[in-house]
Amino acid sequence: MIQAAVAIGVAGLGRIALNSLVSFRFGTTLFSQYAAAISTVILIGGLAAAGPVAATTLGVARRWASQPGILPSGLARFLSGMIALFLLSAVVAGIAWPPLRGAMPLLLWLIGVAVYVSYQVARTFGYAVQRATAVTTAEIAGAVTPLGAVIAISLAGVRQPLEPLFAVYLAGPALYLLTFWALIRRHVRVQQGALSEVERRAGIREGVVFFVGAGSSTAMQYLPVILAARMQATTITAVLFGAVQATAPLLLLSRVYGAIMMPAFAGDADETHARVHLDLARPLFLPSLAVALGLAPMVAVSLGLRPTGEALSVAALVALITLMQVWSTPAVTILSARKRELVPALASVAGLAIAAVSWAWGMRRGIALWLPAGLAVGAVVRSLVPMWVISGWQWGRLEGPMLGTLVGAIGIAGAIIVLGTVSTAAALGGGVSLVLGGLAWGYVLWRRVQQRDAHSPR
Repeated sequence: MIQAAVAIGVAGLGRIALNSLVSFRFGTTLFSQYAAAISTVILIGGLAAAGPVAATTLGVARRWASQPGILPSGLARFLSGMIALFLLSAVVAGIAWPPLRGAMPLLLWLIGVAVYVSYQVARTFGYAVQRATAVTTAEIAGAVTPLGAVIAISLAGVRQPLEPLFAVYLAGPALYLLTFWALIRRHVRVQQGALSEVERRAGIREGVVFFVGAGSSTAMQYLPVILAARMQATTITAVLFGAVQATAPLLLLSRVYGAIMMPAFAGDADETHARVHLDLARPLFLPSLAVALGLAPMVAVSLGLRPTGEALSVAALVALITLMQVWSTPAVTILSARKRELVPALASVAGLAIAAVSWAWGMRRGIALWLPAGLAVGAVVRSLVPMWVISGWQWGRLEGPMLGTLVGAIGIAGAIIVLGTVSTAAALGGGVSLVLGGLAWGYVLWRRVQQRDAHSPR
């Protein structure tokens, strides 16, 4: 988990720095066009990668655990076929529906989707074969190079930089693939071996279910960016994309967490370990909410925007939905370990459907704020349903700790509303205070849990 956190943190910081550089150098209008173009690649590439990522995570990890260093050729052919099938579907979509790729030329867009899918699968493969160091090193290489390329484009004075910037963004994943392959190729051998029918069926089922669940989540994140760009709502487009990119590493870390914790939850027949795990995590919700919402002013300023009420509300909504998805990860992991992964998958689809209604209404009325609002409502359905199911299908009572959490959350949200009415310096200062206060609060609670466990009878 530490290696995964470092790798994902490096990738996230690289994306944040890249977005800030592009927005400051070329302005909000061009950045919103850039954000929409990149979002189409992430949207379609994320959908195409979802199934292969799940099959790679579980299929390779199972084989690697029984025979480290060697993978059967049957598994390699199966995964290659699944990647080719999903990627072909993405190619057909891009060719058949030109609006999907926006302003990008077809060939450049197709290359971008192929690179992004390969990057997602390769990163998953690295964790599955327990080569986290190779993933971290490759992420560093992929994060640094695009920054230098953007500076070069700025100095060259390119008049129409949209396509070059699009290519620069993709240079990060491309360099990741080259570095990763150079580091890992000597540590993995493929030898003759068949894939059992049970493994094949499990891989197909896992791929399809993950495509439904993770694919819906990806669509929910990046469709509003594309729609906002088409409505020419430059501020909302920029903040939506910047905030999603800034918080995406948390979602990746939660997926790594799920892959690591799933075997433990699967072996816990009476769910005692899972329940204890959830009880330990719940007190940390409010501190993490303070940290997430405190970042909202920084996201706006990092894109060259004033932290106005509109910008802060969009950034705070994205931070909130990301946090909710992270906090639903234990419940999703437990359900998946119990072979009930259809629950979070269908909840994600339902959330996307509800969000789409809000987006359609906003597009019809010409009100761009309906886009992040629909995103938030859909995220509530996607995240709360798995937690509701794992809690025993009970509504619960609004008293005691639950009431305290609700009041605390309202207070933190109220602080963000106030920050949207003050100067930029004051908003940044308030955001920093929320972040530092949340971190300190979380540390105190964590130490309290450790002390309680140390003194509890075994």
